Amino acid sequence: MKNETITDKGSQTVKRKIASLFVLILSLSIFQVTKSQAPIDSELCQAVDYALNFEYAKALTLLDQLRDENPDDIRPYLFKAVVYIQLLVNCRNVEKNKVLFFENIDKAEETAKKLAKKDKNDWYPKFFLGGVYGWKAKYYLDAGSKWKTFINARKAKGYFEKTLKLNPDCLDAYYGLGVYHYYAGTLPKLLRFFLPILNFEGDVKRGIGELNLVKDKGKYSRDFAAYELTLIYLDKEEKREEGLRLVLKLCEKYPQNFNFQLLRAQYYHYLAEDSLARSTMDQLKSKIQDKFYAELSDNKRAECHLWSGLVSLSLNQNEKAQNDFETALNNCNSDALKSQSHFLIGLSLNEQERYEKAYQHYLKSLEHKDHLGSHHKAKQEIKKLKKEELITKKRH
Repeated sequence: MKNETITDKGSQTVKRKIASLFVLILSLSIFQVTKSQAPIDSELCQAVDYALNFEYAKALTLLDQLRDENPDDIRPYLFKAVVYIQLLVNCRNVEKNKVLFFENIDKAEETAKKLAKKDKNDWYPKFFLGGVYGWKAKYYLDAGSKWKTFINARKAKGYFEKTLKLNPDCLDAYYGLGVYHYYAGTLPKLLRFFLPILNFEGDVKRGIGELNLVKDKGKYSRDFAAYELTLIYLDKEEKREEGLRLVLKLCEKYPQNFNFQLLRAQYYHYLAEDSLARSTMDQLKSKIQDKFYAELSDNKRAECHLWSGLVSLSLNQNEKAQNDFETALNNCNSDALKSQSHFLIGLSLNEQERYEKAYQHYLKSLEHKDHLGSHHKAKQEIKKLKKEELITKKRH
């Protein structure tokens, strides 16, 4: 299999639950199928499995076949849109994948609306419309368009709520609502005060509860809810052991998934298991050199080096850390990652007592746009250097 690439490696099993297709990205949508459309379930599950293992070409080929055989079915279009947004996040050819994402998400929306007109009390098209607007919200969130994110997220929430009124047994709808309630609940307190006026209120505890409900009892979305919880628990010290157990299960099921392997290393790092984090990162750095990952984006490769460097810093391997951070800086094309890379290079130089060079990199960190918190940290380090008089006065 060494000659295969990220887009054509063979599949694992075909029994993954349909909603697990969403594991690579934060979103507000999920799928559920009716008995009348059950005949293509196994093929959809196989397409999901291909996508979860970064086997995108096989997933798209199968979904094209299903679309041609079932031109009035919403799912092939929506599944294809999900594959393309994964490609946007994880791989190269961003503009091409952006066009194909909108082509398929718009077709899914059109198909779902036609179905909804036939029966206003049918929960099924409402559920898919929730998925359509949830994925659009995810796209606009990543693109930095806050207003379009808000509009689409609110639409998604409305359709998921309507779905549950018509079909309370559709527990998978709570996945979309769980993600919505959690992340809306993490917005700044002042902003959250006004959200109920716009029907956009959040609730962190409620969101986590809904995600746990789906993880335990969901029909299709258990794995995705588990993944979402691992992202949440990573920032909650008291939940990290539980989060690690969840991510280890995901890694076992989907061994080719770059993001799951990186998340596993992050958990080890936060749990002070840096020897395990080191071995995981070394394996991942080696793995992404294989032809299978040829289409992995430069930014994903940079993330790998940034986390490898962070683990090295924890092990006091400062020069090794610096090399990883510099590799990340030279390969990424994201302003936020450039800002973070400069900050971390500064940190590694600081540990080597090379304060003047560290100071220069902290300043360079501030020259790039940031949404990862690098600016705040860089400013703190600059303040320390000045306070402790570790840089020459002319730098002030």
